[in-house]
Amino acid sequence: MIITDGLVHVNSPEMIRSANEAAEQNGIILQVITSWPVKLSGGQGTYYYTSDGDSMIRKTLSEHKLLAVRFLPMFCGFNPVDPNSIPYVHEQLNGSFKWSGMGELLLREFEPSFLDPTPDVKESLYNPTMLQILNEAAASNAPALVHVDFPYHAEVKGVLNTAPNLKLIWAHGGRMAKGLFGTRGPRTIDAQAIYIEYLTEYPNLYIDMSGGGGMGDWLKMVDVIEAHPNRFIWSSDLTNYYAAHYPKKLKEAQQLGDVLRNLTYRKIMGLNLMALMGINP
Repeated sequence: MIITDGLVHVNSPEMIRSANEAAEQNGIILQVITSWPVKLSGGQGTYYYTSDGDSMIRKTLSEHKLLAVRFLPMFCGFNPVDPNSIPYVHEQLNGSFKWSGMGELLLREFEPSFLDPTPDVKESLYNPTMLQILNEAAASNAPALVHVDFPYHAEVKGVLNTAPNLKLIWAHGGRMAKGLFGTRGPRTIDAQAIYIEYLTEYPNLYIDMSGGGGMGDWLKMVDVIEAHPNRFIWSSDLTNYYAAHYPKKLKEAQQLGDVLRNLTYRKIMGLNLMALMGINP
């Protein structure tokens, strides 16, 4: 069976080599790798955006062509609502180095969201910088891995409505552990109903399966996965110690293999990511 990993974080050349070795040991043929778009400012408790991780990935893979074969690199080192980011994004999408997409874009963690709150306007306005960046990604056929927690799930719809040609991967599935069949503040969030609505309405939406409270959450979603078998992508979301964690992650994933149709399981474990990236199995 073809196995790919839809999200791995790396922060140094050594971590790239370690991720490559762990994938080789565990039969994983492709990995989406990305760094982190922000760093903690020393002693301040505040974050700042940096493209250092993008530069490290680009340099490492450019210098080690054989190493690059396994990886699908994504760039993320920019503030998605800062107009000064637009030239950087354009350069990455059109430069000589082949990025596989952009992400993980943090719309809520550190900066204003895609929906730009304006106090003197009753309805939120779409952030024009984010809109331009996402539409440029769509024009380049570059998928965007976007982090939006479930309480703000309507922003996924906002992105898809305003960038209708964008291939959007919902990072961590909205982190289901904070939303699936449970409460967040005063509201009850039904992840299953949201997935059904969004996957039915938007054929260019994909769900990254690294979120949730383990496979137990996804086992509750079997009917949804079977109804949309081409739209779910297995990911580890590992940030280090890849060799130590991959066996456990893959063993957990096998629980889905026990209840899904064989073809559906093969799709989420590898074929869907390859199709999204335009790679023949």
